[in-house]
Amino acid sequence: PTLKANAEGREEDYVNLARALTSDGSGGSASLRPRAPSGKEFTPKQAVKLVIDTVQELADEIGIPRRLRDLGVEPAQLPELVRGSAGNSMNGNPRTIDDAELTTILEKLW
Repeated sequence: PTLKANAEGREEDYVNLARALTSDGSGGSASLRPRAPSGKEFTPKQAVKLVIDTVQELADEIGIPRRLRDLGVEPAQLPELVRGSAGNSMNGNPRTIDDAELTTILEKLW
């Protein structure tokens, strides 16, 4: 949910990430993922999906849990997580996410 939420307004960044994920660094054939359909550029929608799928696959491969409950977080702790996320931990986020949206994201991740 976080990567999808952050894609809003940053589609070109995701297109650039998709290009990087499908390049071997020398302009040659894809090393991590398939190239864009028919050798054309990725649409923003395709790029967002590819980036999210790739990050999720990598997280699965290295054993990062997808759900907050798998980390021992209880539903009653979500409001505290939202309060604790204000400030420094959100400063690096590519867009502003208010408390209501963050609550929704955390609920989806629970």
